[in-house]
Amino acid sequence: MSHPLSILLRRVVASLFILCAAAVQTAFAVEVHERVPYGPEARQWLNLYLTPNATDRPVFLYAHPNGSTAKLPRRVVTPLVEAGVSIVSWESVEKLSNPRQAQTVEADAERMFAWLKANADRYGLDMSRVVVGGGSRGTVASWALAHSGDPAIKGLYMMQALPRRAWQFPDVFDPLDYVIAESPPLYLVYLMPPGKDSHDAALGQRVVERYRELGIGDTATLVHSLRQTQNSDRYQFLPAFFHRVTQD
Repeated sequence: MSHPLSILLRRVVASLFILCAAAVQTAFAVEVHERVPYGPEARQWLNLYLTPNATDRPVFLYAHPNGSTAKLPRRVVTPLVEAGVSIVSWESVEKLSNPRQAQTVEADAERMFAWLKANADRYGLDMSRVVVGGGSRGTVASWALAHSGDPAIKGLYMMQALPRRAWQFPDVFDPLDYVIAESPPLYLVYLMPPGKDSHDAALGQRVVERYRELGIGDTATLVHSLRQTQNSDRYQFLPAFFHRVTQD
């Protein structure tokens, strides 16, 4: 005859097994393709984060900051993919430190975007609905593509955008020169108040002012000082912005 304690223990173990199995079944699946080459150079690769077997998903095109990588954390990936967004995180020159590198990255961005268009069907991407984004270095890397006038680019979501160093070589790279009347809706997100960080929201405000000068100021939003709030997540505004600009 089994001891009552051993019976109880077996029931507890069985219950835990059922709960774990249910958790595995309900966990949201993300299909990941890592280090997919978009060009012949070793630096030219990207990661894709997709819903398995999905087709025609709009795309969030992400470029990472200096000191980071193209590998995105699950806390960023899962909510977006769950909401029906495919994510492409692309690599080029890992750390930008001079204008020549910035020009290399600009060329890589063009190559990468053309590669995605050519391979859209293979990965279930809707390359007619793209939001270009990034953080710090990534905003510089993506800036020319973002303002290229390509109608597929529906919006720009930039975090810690255009750090102070990006404004030091205006004869080679002046962010304001890229902004045109056809530039997409813009959302700039900063952690600190203006003037308090090398990622200066006051510089981002210059971009917003250029949007206003071109008559498209109502499409540009800038928020700052997130570190002084209860929620400093730089991605918190992305889902609503993405939905708004890709559903029009």
